[in-house]
Amino acid sequence: MNWAGLLYIVREGEHVTAEEARRDWSNLDIAYAYLRRSLGQYEVNRLKEDSDSRQVSGEQRQIVLTALNDQWSPNGRLAESAEFTCDGAAKELHIGRIRMGGGFWVVRLAYRLLSEGVLTYASDKAHLRLRESMSPSDRNRVNWLHFGLMEGLYPNLLHKAEHLDDRDLGNGWYFRMGH
Repeated sequence: MNWAGLLYIVREGEHVTAEEARRDWSNLDIAYAYLRRSLGQYEVNRLKEDSDSRQVSGEQRQIVLTALNDQWSPNGRLAESAEFTCDGAAKELHIGRIRMGGGFWVVRLAYRLLSEGVLTYASDKAHLRLRESMSPSDRNRVNWLHFGLMEGLYPNLLHKAEHLDDRDLGNGWYFRMGH
């Protein structure tokens, strides 16, 4: 976990305009909104007070890690968020303003889940919906899908180059490991 990157998001994300984000092909404003929604404004404000990542307390780190673990959980339904769309004709995922082509593992995983019915298209044929009941293997693959979406949402915050198919991430697997 890149704590300096987290502090950058909470300090700068609130101030970036949509035009600046479009010009820079950045999701900084979207990442900030997700963190604020997950952590609450109080915790975001506390993080803004830290001058560098060494000042983030153990308590604050645990709050952040818990919130991020909740995001990659299937129960968080991150794939259904408005910021994520799927262009079936082009075989692309869009994470805010970032376009990910079929060569990325998360895109291949999303299309595999679509072909198996774990994911479906919403009525607008762009947004995604998760099947309500999933097998343990499906839930693990959705964990990985959410993790990959988070990598696109929070660039330079998370570090995982490839997924491990349907391996169980465990309770707090990534964030508990001190990254």
